[in-house]
Order: sequence, then C-alpha cells, then structure tokens
Amino acid sequence: MGDVFKEQIVKRKQTVKDTAIKICLIVLVILIFFVTMMSPLGPFAVIITAAAGFGAYYLMTFLSVEYEYVFTNGELDVDAIYSRARRKRLMSVVVKDFELMIHIDDRNHKVLSAMYRRFVTIPVESMARIPMHVC
Repeated sequence: MGDVFKEQIVKRKQTVKDTAIKICLIVLVILIFFVTMMSPLGPFAVIITAAAGFGAYYLMTFLSVEYEYVFTNGELDVDAIYSRARRKRLMSVVVKDFELMIHIDDRNHKVLSAMYRRFVTIPVESMARIPMHVC
C-alpha cells in the first residue's frame, strides 16, 4: 500500500497587537537616533541606530508566522515558520495514540480535559488553539 501524505500551511492573521508592536519598534528606533545625536555618543549615532534598526527588524520577523501541518503515514508534525525563513518543530505525534480531539471552544472542553491524563494544544489560524487529548 502507498504512503499517505497531506500537507497544509496556515498563515497567522495579523492582529492589532502585531501592528502596535511594529509601530512601537519603529518609534523606539527613531527615539534612539535622536537621543544618541544629542548625547556625547553623537558621532556613533548612525551605528547605534543601525544596530537598533536591525534588532527591531529581527523582532518583527517573529510576528510573521505560518503553521505547517504534515500528516505522513499516521504521524502528525506541526512546524512554525517565521518570516518564511526559519522553521521550528512544535510537535510530532502518532495519531493512533489519540483518544479524543476537540476544539477548545467546545462546551465540554473543561469536563473532558479533567478526565484525560494528558493533552496537547496545536496552534491554528489566528492563534486559536485545538486541544488534543492524548493518552
């Protein structure tokens, strides 16, 4: 029998909080430039501002996240991809071990999560979470 392979990529939606963080980082870099220009470090203002700008850019890359779900022969892998460049494995589980998989907004979620010994949450679109109860 052939291998089973399914892949799905879900981009996280940008929130107002993400936009506010980006604006704050840009304003912070501008403030650093003006403060260093008026201080004794004035001659190094461009270098300090460039370093602050690079740091702000690096932090902003973590705001662009895609989640990749790969199902291969009964195994589910979930990866986070930051700025389409860096990948981080969030989890890898064997689906045969699942006893129950429900959405966190399900009205029975609290009751069921107390009944099972262990559960795992998987991030999905717009940072909602799906708890998967696994024993």
